Amino acid sequence: MRILRGVNILKNAAILANDMALTFPEGFWAEAGRKASSSYFNAYRNAKFDPEIGKADEKGERGNRRRSYLNNGFRKLGGQWPDSVEVTDVCMGLDNGSNNHVELKVGKYVVTHHHLTGGKLLPDGSFYLVQNTGLNEELEQRELIPLRTYMPEEGFSKPFNLLVLHREDPESPSDIGSIELVFANGRKRLATFTIEEIVKIQAKIAEMAPEELFDFKFRHEEEKRKHGA
Repeated sequence: MRILRGVNILKNAAILANDMALTFPEGFWAEAGRKASSSYFNAYRNAKFDPEIGKADEKGERGNRRRSYLNNGFRKLGGQWPDSVEVTDVCMGLDNGSNNHVELKVGKYVVTHHHLTGGKLLPDGSFYLVQNTGLNEELEQRELIPLRTYMPEEGFSKPFNLLVLHREDPESPSDIGSIELVFANGRKRLATFTIEEIVKIQAKIAEMAPEELFDFKFRHEEEKRKHGA
């Protein structure tokens, strides 16, 4: 899998990355990457070798299966961490579930997955996507997770939508080409991270002694307060 370096326009993106590493369970993002890779491989294999799928329909079927497998992979992540990961199936306007999306809620984050094609930086617009990326307007305005010291409790209920954006390897459709973790507001990317970046932070956190971990969390909260003031 090709690794992309995160590109950010938020000045305090490093604080956001640390917050993700602290909020999501250890091992979550590594497992999410594995599930995404297997979804691509299984979608390619099952669409290609299904005798009931014609050659002309193979690419479309591959995309349908990829989305379904990734949806189920998200559900399995919720099953692996039931105490911290909440799973919701969302069907936007279609009663039969043919446009189903799976959302994961972890702390203040709502995670959804989307496939990118060509050189697109964000998926094609839809009511579902616009509704969810719109949650991040406050993130851009404050350039940081809003704090209870700044915002009353009733205004602190908005989550942040984190897009898991994935692409097919153009030279090997059975492989995932890239995965990016993106915060967007409308059609603009605010912050972009790779799974590897968050996993690396989590690995460092896991190696910390209790006193060191306490100090890390304390300094993280201080940074949030300083930049949110």
